[in-house]
Amino acid sequence: LIVKREHLRVNLALRFDGGRRESESDQLLGMGDIPATVRARLNLRWEPAPYWAVNLGSSFDALNRVGGYVVNGSVSRTVLLGGHQRLILGASITGAGDRHMQTWYGVTPAQSAAAGYPEYEAPEGLRDISASATWRNDFDAHWAGFASLSASRLLGPAADSPLALKRNGYGLSIGLARRF
Repeated sequence: LIVKREHLRVNLALRFDGGRRESESDQLLGMGDIPATVRARLNLRWEPAPYWAVNLGSSFDALNRVGGYVVNGSVSRTVLLGGHQRLILGASITGAGDRHMQTWYGVTPAQSAAAGYPEYEAPEGLRDISASATWRNDFDAHWAGFASLSASRLLGPAADSPLALKRNGYGLSIGLARRF
């Protein structure tokens, strides 16, 4: 569902959240699985000036399993490079409710006994901050290619979790897209 106005777009979407299996990592043994669920997401995109975008979004566990809610905000700037190329620079910040934080970053007494981590009750708060740079080239009306670099850092209760073995994360994505 999408609603568009001149500089504002509102959309509601459903997304599959695969959860987590303790078998994915030796560090998760004893932590139990986080079940898969469906998340409902409401997003507002405002374009206050040419080549600028501000996004505000919130998602929640639509099946009311264990996911809780997540909120995020971002800003991006598109720089035209000539031809059909552009560079998109962005930054975002994400926070989450106590249910989401406890599910993903908390350690219950039972988990502590099974996995050996100290007990940790993860409160509502900031989760992470990130920055990205994406190069995109539109080859024609149907095909585009992109390459993206990103960096993120856990914040607040997520960073304080005994499960947070690495506070910084980095990513590289390269892809080809087809429009229909």
